[in-house]
Parts: sequence; structure tokens; C-alpha cells
Amino acid sequence: MNAEDELISKLKTEIGKTLSPMFAGMAENMLDKNKEVIINWLKENKDLVKEVIKE
Repeated sequence: MNAEDELISKLKTEIGKTLSPMFAGMAENMLDKNKEVIINWLKENKDLVKEVIKE
């Protein structure tokens, strides 16, 4: 599994812990379908992500 797939997998797991099963399934599906958008956004905003991580 590459890092991008692992990131999406971990996000799906965390979402599954916080939402009801019906909504978790929809959210997980949205993550899968928008993986490229999410990864591109993280790459484009890596400075912002680094700033958040530092806190």
C-alpha cells in the first residue's frame, strides 16, 4: 500500500469511529471517490498542513 492509499484508509477508519454506520459508509465512499482531490489539496497546502501539525 502506498502512502496515499494508507492516508485515505486511516481517514476512513477514523470517520467510521465517529459517524453512525449509515453516514460512515457514505463518507468513506466520498473519500474513495475524491482521493485524488484530497491528495492534491494536501500537496498544494503542505505549508498549512505543516503549520497545523506543529501545534
